[in-house]
Amino acid sequence: MKIKISLSTESIHDALMTIRNAKLNLEDGISEFISILTNEGAEKAQVAYGEWGVQATPITEETQGTIIVSGDMPLIAEFGAGDATLEPGQYFENEPSTEVFKGSYSLYVGSRQYWDSHLKGQGRWYFAGEEYTEVKPRQGLYKAKTYIIEEAKNVAQEVIQL
Repeated sequence: MKIKISLSTESIHDALMTIRNAKLNLEDGISEFISILTNEGAEKAQVAYGEWGVQATPITEETQGTIIVSGDMPLIAEFGAGDATLEPGQYFENEPSTEVFKGSYSLYVGSRQYWDSHLKGQGRWYFAGEEYTEVKPRQGLYKAKTYIIEEAKNVAQEVIQL
């Protein structure tokens, strides 16, 4: 944005009005920008989780958006379990408050089947008569994060009018 001002009361007044309007447009645009990216990010996360029993919920405020994942074992939905467990620090700047590593669910919540057999080099557990070694991660939040990073510039250019 360029503003030309001559040394007159009218020109200075017009420039101030232009700056005030730009400020209002920026504030409205940022709010819309946050809302669009948070909502679309939550949709991408939900698609990635598929039929898994979790819900990706967008929460927006004026200058902040959050996607909350709740439901049936959201940490396993995101990072997987057993041999397929991903390390959160490789995908996110802030790690979850619950430890996530191969066998963490088995060790802290489950029957310890995977944890104990993992220590012997053959991690596995049994559920409903079936043997499992892993649950593949769905990475819904990571896919949402990637989408938001990729689309931020495009969305900003669409909604922030100066």
